[in-house]
Amino acid sequence: MNYGEIVTEELYKMYKSFPKDKYITMAIAISLGYKVLGENQSLVKDLLIELIDSEWQRTRYRAASSIERIASRSDTNKEIIKDFYNKIKNSLKKEHANSVKKQFKKVESTLEFLKD
Repeated sequence: MNYGEIVTEELYKMYKSFPKDKYITMAIAISLGYKVLGENQSLVKDLLIELIDSEWQRTRYRAASSIERIASRSDTNKEIIKDFYNKIKNSLKKEHANSVKKQFKKVESTLEFLKD
């Protein structure tokens, strides 16, 4: 296992241990947006998709920001970008917080451009 896989796995374990802690989930959402050589992109995607449904506004906002950063990287798989796009598009329909909704719209626009 390489360093990136270890970091990704540890963030996943931390999330599974504290899924209702707003500070930990927000920190994880932020951390996932930064590239770590050798990271497990599939696990990063799955975690961010879960965090988009968080009960905490700041976590949802930060997860969307991380999704945008990941999608903008040249090494991100197109299928992952499409999965992010579908999740943001569906989440936008049910989002009630204006700041998060605004961020979701921004990210949706970026993903729309990058998904094809």
